[in-house]
Amino acid sequence: MSGLRAHAISKGEVGELELRLMADGGEEKIVELEGELYLDSQGSPIKLEGTVQDVTERREIEAVMVRRANFDGLTGLPNRNLFFDRLSQAIKVSHREQHQLALLFIDLDRFKWVNDNYGHNAGDELLEQVARRLELCIREADTVARMGGDEFTVILPEVESEESTVQVVERVLEQLALPFTLLQEHEVEISGSVGVAIYPRDADSIEALIKGADSAMYAAKQRGRNAYTVFQKST
Repeated sequence: MSGLRAHAISKGEVGELELRLMADGGEEKIVELEGELYLDSQGSPIKLEGTVQDVTERREIEAVMVRRANFDGLTGLPNRNLFFDRLSQAIKVSHREQHQLALLFIDLDRFKWVNDNYGHNAGDELLEQVARRLELCIREADTVARMGGDEFTVILPEVESEESTVQVVERVLEQLALPFTLLQEHEVEISGSVGVAIYPRDADSIEALIKGADSAMYAAKQRGRNAYTVFQKST
């Protein structure tokens, strides 16, 4: 605040300033101040003229719009848009600091069977439960995202080796193989097919890395349920 005040005094104006205030009853309000600061001959502030506007509702609407643009409405996970942004940033850091990054593509086995037999509400609940289980498998610095449908991705920055990445994949497969209870009455068993690609070993760009993980995932599906494949040039 002192830095803002010093800037305002030196310029003779305030411009715009946003503050969070506690209203009566404990409700937080966001207000926007816009005005001009008048100084005396010695440069000391004597008067502030301007407007104060309650922008709480506007900021809340903006926050909702940002969330809708970046997070999946069903699972609360980062969506495709935020996934690409985080992967791009992770690759830049990986390149700068010269360490490896792993990308997992995950597709659920038998998801269509769940939808066909128990309905879309059960399918939606399954996706929500899958999201929570995937979060149990990752570190705080990792990202799990929903790409759409029954496809998920995991970004693992700073992986030590292929072996350490496979350990995460095995935890994912173990979690997905456990029974799910849907609509409080239906117990179902599914599994996952996982493709793995590692930057920069397997790819030197975001496009190539995604293509590698995706093709490895389809190769895992060809092997049958509950399987993973690590990308190879011949995958």
